[in-house]
Amino acid sequence: MKYFETHPQCELRFQTADNAAGGLYSIGDVYIYPTIKEGVGLTITEAMCTGMPVVTSNYPTMNEWLDDDVEGRLIRPAKIKRGSMPMNKVLIDTSHLAEIMINYIDHPENVEEQSYNARKRIEADFNWDDRDEQILNLLQL
Repeated sequence: MKYFETHPQCELRFQTADNAAGGLYSIGDVYIYPTIKEGVGLTITEAMCTGMPVVTSNYPTMNEWLDDDVEGRLIRPAKIKRGSMPMNKVLIDTSHLAEIMINYIDHPENVEEQSYNARKRIEADFNWDDRDEQILNLLQL
């Protein structure tokens, strides 16, 4: 945190989105999602739809949405606590997250490239608009 406080080109925001106004995706360059309890991270696909690279835990299901260093980055888990429920509590390696963020600051061309890749990945693999026929065929079985 001290590194980022002394570098004005990096701004951290901790706030809740006003979805009526389109959310917060338009004010950032990279979507950081270091979750504690893993589930299905639909905000990952929302961020990728807007062309944001995603930084999230390298743990299922979060790591299934993107390829490391292609559409974003995957953070090493530091500790995984098995829960009685289907979801585990995953604590990320915060020093690895800091390295990733510093790399984006030092190499803004990576943000641009991964932004492009994120949007293309959504269009190719997660576009629900072209899945209507597939869904209807499954329901007719």
